[in-house]
Amino acid sequence: MHPCPHCHQPTFSSARKALLLWAQPGPCSACYKPAFLPIRNVITAMLVWTLLCWLLIATAIYMRNVLFLFGGIPAAMLVIDKWLIQAPLIAHTNAD
Repeated sequence: MHPCPHCHQPTFSSARKALLLWAQPGPCSACYKPAFLPIRNVITAMLVWTLLCWLLIATAIYMRNVLFLFGGIPAAMLVIDKWLIQAPLIAHTNAD
């Protein structure tokens, strides 16, 4: 469980945290205040995963072995863990 940036209670699961985007912040189950992941982490995760997939495709073509294409799954797991789950949540503030 990951802590809320407002109340610091461990209320966000890893799966829920990976889905908290800046466009749709999620509320904490303890204090009900919204939090989200930084947009730079989401963009970095997408770019790194795309790059890894293209490298795996090029390697599969060069080595003439389609088994390299299955590397996209562990690459996605690595990227999600490194840039989404380990990233700190940001407290969402309403500017009225």
